[in-house]
Formats: sequence, C-alpha cells, structure tokens
Amino acid sequence: MIIMKTKLLLSASAATLMASGSLFAQDAGPKAINTGGDKGAYHTLFCPPLPPALSNAYFPGYKCTPSRGTLENIDRGIKYPTSVGFVQLDMFAYEAVKRAEEFKKLAVIRSDIACEGLWMVTKNPDLTNFGHILGLARRIPFIVDISNNLFAAVQSFRLERGAVTHALDIVGQADDADLHEIEMQRALADSALNSGLAKLPAARIKGTKSKLTEISESRNLQIALRRETDAALGERNERNSARLGANWIAANARLVRAIDELASLLDEEFNDGDPFIAKMMQLKRIAGLLRTDSGADWHSGAC
Repeated sequence: MIIMKTKLLLSASAATLMASGSLFAQDAGPKAINTGGDKGAYHTLFCPPLPPALSNAYFPGYKCTPSRGTLENIDRGIKYPTSVGFVQLDMFAYEAVKRAEEFKKLAVIRSDIACEGLWMVTKNPDLTNFGHILGLARRIPFIVDISNNLFAAVQSFRLERGAVTHALDIVGQADDADLHEIEMQRALADSALNSGLAKLPAARIKGTKSKLTEISESRNLQIALRRETDAALGERNERNSARLGANWIAANARLVRAIDELASLLDEEFNDGDPFIAKMMQLKRIAGLLRTDSGADWHSGAC
C-alpha cells in the first residue's frame, strides 16, 4: 500500500532544516511520519495529531520521526512507500523538476496544513494594502524599462550629434567612418526613443502631454536638419557645413533636453515609494545633469 506524502505551504525554521545528530541517523522505517528537527514545529505541533488520526483510519503504528528536513523526507518516502513526510512546497517543487521519474512514486495528500503570514510595515500612509504594494512593485520595472530606453536614446542622439559635428565643422566633409557612425547612432537613437514612447501610455503617468509635444516638435526639427546635413556632407560644401553646424547642435540639444525632462518626470514616480529606489533615482538625475553639462562644455569648446 502506498501512503501519499504530505506537503506544507509553510517554510520551515532554520532549526528544522539544519538540525543534525545521531537521532537522525536511525532508519526511519515504513511507518514513519517524517518531520524535521525534534524541536521544530513539524515535529512538535503538526505531527502529533496524525498518528491517532491514521490509526482511526485503520493505519496503525505510525510514529512521528525526526529528520534533517525536506530532502531527507523525500528520500525516505521513496525508500519506504508506506511512510508519510512533511515537505516545504518550494523545495518539493524544485526537486520534482530535477527528479521527475522518482517523484512519480510520490503523491501529495494535503497542501493546506499550514500557511505563512507576512507583515509589512511602512511610514507611508498612502500604502494601505498588499494589492497597492504589488501594483507598485510591478510598476517599477516597467517604468525603469522606459527610462532605460530614454537614456539609451539620449546617449545615441549625443553620439550622432558628435559624429555629424565632426564631419561638418572639423573635417569639412564626411569620410566613410563618419558616415558609418552617423548611420549607426541615428538608428540606435530612433529605435530606443520609439520603443520608450510606445510603452509610455501604459504607464499612465500624469503631466506627459507637454513633454511629448516638445519631443515631437524638436524631433521634427532634428529630422529636417538631418536632411540638410546629409545633403551638405554629400556636397562637401564647407560654407554650408559651417552654417549648419550651430543649427545642428542647437536642434539636437533641444531634443536631448526634451527627452531628459520626460525621463525626470518618470523618475519622480518613485519619490513616494521605496527610499532606496528614490535615492538611486536621485543619483541618476545628478549623473544626468553632469553628463549634460559636460556635453555642453565640449560643444562650446570649453574643454
């Protein structure tokens, strides 16, 4: 006769999982109810009612038997099909994946013997229930993903600006390396910005309308100037190149600034949440300001 194994939803205590000694070295036998440490909850609280219950169901002779925990209980259950064992749900599931064939010999009697309570404490009066916390937790990686797209777009727009500026103002004509760099950074910038803007509506962030309008207008201006700079580089007209240089830098800087302002708006979503995340976002903003200033200095010839 095969007695099904018992599974718990409650994580065992460290004592239950880590206890060892000569007591656990004994052979459990076919009528053991394998628990955990002899002072743990499995052995002292959950197991004692089971032997009389099994006896009343015509399965006499079962005894609460200490063990080293879930893994040993699984091994005992496979060795003695009539034994019963307590196991942790997560460890049982993990082992079942690794030992699929062996686990076909095991079955779960019940998974509702115990439940675990989680207490959450916060100073934020707006966080009143677990659903709210869960919603915020799911929101964070989504917004961070958009923020990463915007950051990548800014980086590539800056690199595109530098490549075009080099070709226009310094070289006076584009060589193959310039053209390759311009094409690559332009594609990366457009892809990252398009990706971030496509995800933005789902984030439902207030105050984005004016930011998006500025991004759209400044982006249209940059696209127009892209056509002009491409033509100028193709003609290799140094006079036109010099005239376009300042306009190109100004248009690109406007677009980058507009994207940065939208990214800052996203960062503000974390100000009322986890203090650690808020501090990381503050550090990100500081780094962004330094990056902006250094870029402005470079283009003004200050460094």
